[in-house]
Amino acid sequence: MTKRILLVEDDDLDFECFLRAARAQGFDSGQVLHALEGTQALDLLRETISDESSEQLVVVLDLNMPGMNGIEFLTEIRNDPRFSRLVVFVLTSSDHGRDITNAYELGVSGFSSKENVSEFVKMLRQFLTVSILPPLAGVA
Repeated sequence: MTKRILLVEDDDLDFECFLRAARAQGFDSGQVLHALEGTQALDLLRETISDESSEQLVVVLDLNMPGMNGIEFLTEIRNDPRFSRLVVFVLTSSDHGRDITNAYELGVSGFSSKENVSEFVKMLRQFLTVSILPPLAGVA
């Protein structure tokens, strides 16, 4: 079973930095899905995950995006039974206390600064190697 990452990031440079760090950690390009903002990420999730899906997916989420921002995206997925168990990490430029508190209250697994993208991706590789992820759909 392949574990994949959905990176929700609107900035092209930040996306490229993440990809470069992911390749350095042994991820292949097929393991990283990309959405530019929350609405596009929701559409991608709806296309990717069905009731029969055995998809193993972790979301890496920026908070400050046009359209549906990260907090709005988190609120939406936590209220949707198909996606409420998604493992989500925040990778953002925000260090505002309100953003950190809101993200953790919405069940994120971690919150990190984009300044630490290489270390973050290294941690993510280790996490995906040793973790058993919850089923996303079809199994209660």
